[in-house]
Amino acid sequence: MLQKTEGIVIHTIPYSDTSIITKVFTSEYGLLSFMVRGARGNKTSNKAVLFQPLTVLALDIYYQDNKNLQTVKETKLAFNPVGIHGNVHKTSVVLFIAEVLQKLLKENYNNVALFKLLKIRIKQLNDESFHPDFHLNLLLAVSEELGFIPFNNYSVSEPIFSIQEGKYISNVKEHTGAYYLNMIDSEHLHHLLAGNELVMQREERRSLLTEILKYFQYHNPGMNAIRSVAVLQEVL
Repeated sequence: MLQKTEGIVIHTIPYSDTSIITKVFTSEYGLLSFMVRGARGNKTSNKAVLFQPLTVLALDIYYQDNKNLQTVKETKLAFNPVGIHGNVHKTSVVLFIAEVLQKLLKENYNNVALFKLLKIRIKQLNDESFHPDFHLNLLLAVSEELGFIPFNNYSVSEPIFSIQEGKYISNVKEHTGAYYLNMIDSEHLHHLLAGNELVMQREERRSLLTEILKYFQYHNPGMNAIRSVAVLQEVL
């Protein structure tokens, strides 16, 4: 049955000389895989450019429940991401966030609140000046919608963030190593969670991102390393 929905492109691969397979997080049906025929190699129409990471699309699809590959009838941009393309900071963030979502989202997983959040933030990234903490704030917002956001109980008596426990704990000597953030990262995470204005140096931002990704991987077993983070860290 022909259905209208919006979707956010997560990942696209070539399938043949003229076709692609793309994973799209839709507002109505969650994460779906689509075969898009004639998307590549056509001199008169190159639909593949529409299926770049985190592009927000308006879709007419032939949806069939329990089908592995859905079919797209019509595709158009929900808005033109002209403010993202050509900006190396924004495009690096887009590639990074798309890869994180690819590792987190499961086929047919539906979360309307997460879709709305992503659409708003992608539009914000497109329309506004780039903020170097954009990706950090978005990761935390995604963790909230997926139900594993860190608990912000930061205090003088509990200043160390535990990745395992997902909350702040007391400052004792044995709280060191891979599963505990250092004092600086713990405080920066607290301010991000609280929505406070925060100024970080480049190395501090890199360190905090590394720790947030460790937190994501710990609370999402099977989540592999994010390859695009190296490019993002180099750019930011």
